[in-house]
Amino acid sequence: MRRVLCAIALFFPLTVSAQLQLSVVRNGAPQPVGAALDLGSVPVGSSATLTLQAINTSDSTPVTIQSVSIAGAGFSLPGTYVFGLPYVLAPGAAWSFKLGFSPVSLGAAQGALQVTPGISVALTGAGTAALSVSNQGQTLTPGASVSFGRVEIGRSAQQTFSIANPTSTAIPVSSLQVSGPGFAQTSGLSVPFNVQPGASINLQVTFSPSVANAVQGVLSVNQQTFILTGSGYAQPFPAVSIVFDQGSARSAQQRSLTISMASPATADTSGNLELTFTPSSPDANDDSAIQFLSGNPRIAAVTIHKGDTLAYFGSSTQAAFQTGATVGQIGFHLKLGNGMEAENSLSIPAETVQINSATAVAEPGQVILSLTGLDNTHAASQMAFTFYDSSGKAISPGAIQTDASQIFAKYFAGNPGGGAFALRAAFPVTGDSKQIAGARVQITNPAGSTQTPAISF
Repeated sequence: MRRVLCAIALFFPLTVSAQLQLSVVRNGAPQPVGAALDLGSVPVGSSATLTLQAINTSDSTPVTIQSVSIAGAGFSLPGTYVFGLPYVLAPGAAWSFKLGFSPVSLGAAQGALQVTPGISVALTGAGTAALSVSNQGQTLTPGASVSFGRVEIGRSAQQTFSIANPTSTAIPVSSLQVSGPGFAQTSGLSVPFNVQPGASINLQVTFSPSVANAVQGVLSVNQQTFILTGSGYAQPFPAVSIVFDQGSARSAQQRSLTISMASPATADTSGNLELTFTPSSPDANDDSAIQFLSGNPRIAAVTIHKGDTLAYFGSSTQAAFQTGATVGQIGFHLKLGNGMEAENSLSIPAETVQINSATAVAEPGQVILSLTGLDNTHAASQMAFTFYDSSGKAISPGAIQTDASQIFAKYFAGNPGGGAFALRAAFPVTGDSKQIAGARVQITNPAGSTQTPAISF
């Protein structure tokens, strides 16, 4: 019978000792605590609080925190964390809790802190004489709140605090701070200084809000802190409107506008006035000649100072613009940084064709007529040319009619500059062209017909 030798390996658990390290958190960083911890000098009636951490320094073994206890008059464990014990602390993890000291009498105080398992720390501190801080004749307890009320932005409110020494020995003031948005100390006091027995010093605090909402600040006198409250508000900004200069709107004008407030502006602000154009005909182009006369063609920067009744465009209270040469609506939209907006518009009506110049030249075998003008409808159609002899009699066949609608339509479709045009018409002549002494041209668009004065050759 074959025998098999079996080797049995027995594994026994190793004993690993987990360890807690107690640290105090200062400036966001934990610092190890030894056998004793001093909570410093605290005025009677005030309190100091430290954040402590129990750290499991083991790499592999958890630790169970069984209990935390405190002893000694004035020492405490603020919070309800004790109801969460026992607490299993993973390797390398930390558990935080608070330690408080509120001295009940002047002089040294002693206590003890016990963290089970394994931590015992002797506690010390001292109760010092406290300054009395009052406002409007009322003594304030640490943590009390003082209201500065509602204050208009740009204005300020002031409160006077009295720092008194009710004891028989001088009390140094080593820390005096006012913090919080809009709050500032304006009495010029600087630390350190002493408040003599039975004496008092006035501290002035000013609240100058910069935002329209409720804010909170803190007044600290040594280790006593008091809450400062207040709210800022802005006067409603007056209604703004866009006002055009007088006169009926037409094409080919230079106009101006102002931005006015219904009452003096209650704050500084700025923004932009945007010019837009919507042609009446969907086939018409946006007329680039419709623009502001300086700066950005379609956007004008606007500035308003507190107390103004008119807005400024640079150094002027007027913005000049030109109306172009296209039927439609010129719109203006104002947007200010404070949220205020305003709109207004000018409607450019359809007009008969405006003839700016008309010349005629007689050449051998032909006569040439040249016209420049403006058609804001972009829809000129029928044209009539009539030639005259030196006696003023119309030369046969009289008015020469032509439908130029397609020619004008093609021209305006490719012209972003509005309704301005230049026209050259050549007519062949049988016989002596010098017998033609003058001419007239009539142009018709949807608004009606226009005829030139007599054109001399």
